[in-house]
Amino acid sequence: MVSGTNERFLQPDVAITTAYQKMEPYLVWLDYVEPMMEESNAFLYRYDDSNKSEDPMKETAPLHLLGGQFPELDMTRGNVTSAAIKAKGFSIRLPRDLLKGSNSAAEMMRAYNTAGFWLAELINTDIITDMKSGANTSTSNFSPDVTWDDETATPVADLRDFARDMITPGYPYRMTDIFAEEQNWYELIDYLADVDVNEYKQKNMFGVPTVRTDIVDVPLAGQVHMLMSGIDEGELIGIDGRNPVAEMHYYNDPQYSIPQITYNTVDSASGEERSITVPNYGINFDQYVEPDTKDIIVQFWTENKTVVTHSKGILYSSSGI
Repeated sequence: MVSGTNERFLQPDVAITTAYQKMEPYLVWLDYVEPMMEESNAFLYRYDDSNKSEDPMKETAPLHLLGGQFPELDMTRGNVTSAAIKAKGFSIRLPRDLLKGSNSAAEMMRAYNTAGFWLAELINTDIITDMKSGANTSTSNFSPDVTWDDETATPVADLRDFARDMITPGYPYRMTDIFAEEQNWYELIDYLADVDVNEYKQKNMFGVPTVRTDIVDVPLAGQVHMLMSGIDEGELIGIDGRNPVAEMHYYNDPQYSIPQITYNTVDSASGEERSITVPNYGINFDQYVEPDTKDIIVQFWTENKTVVTHSKGILYSSSGI
């Protein structure tokens, strides 16, 4: 039953904003991609696999002559290819009996909060899946002797070797963030928790690790993040967080979306509530009344596609820990 009160909650701005407030803390991967808005599903992008120091188009820059212009150097332009934005989403049924009277708003908010968790998981999984498919998988230093559940495992040394494999002459990339599946992450935490009673582990730590929610900062290796979806046990993904090498192309349908999202959040430093406005990265919403039951069906979906523009800035290993 769509009353005047319900109608307000069934608008894209209210539905998307409410869902996004639940999504935002879980959108791990938005910090590691460059968002790019598109006006259609198909798009072109450039990917570069050339070595900047050994670029065959580069010449040694000659000295600048007084009164003349600086010499013009050419560079390899990279390769251009195409991809298509994909839409993924779900529907949630709001039973007519639960949308009567003062309970209707609370029921809708519960549905939108649930949708926020599901959308965050959907977006994270899509981004990480596309990243893995375009990442570099060549490792020479990273070769764990045993899995991390073994009492003789050396996770910190393994992470150090994994980070070392990102270093390639001619490329600026250095691993700052490593992502592991939940089980492996807790195996690392167990290892670090035992460091004070194990002399061997102390010698290989070279610094005191800092544990935060879903992140452990290991001085010798970098920040290790725990992932709940999109990665399997035994897998590792390493990224240079300072130099994004992936683009997330997204599309907002004008009929079912909003260009920006304004929501309230609590500032972690001051503890005060403040308003934030961010771009909408492809979240769309629609609703309709089912003719037979008169239930309201709400639909949320995302339209985006992530592409890796330089594989040397992402390192992926599918097994070993």
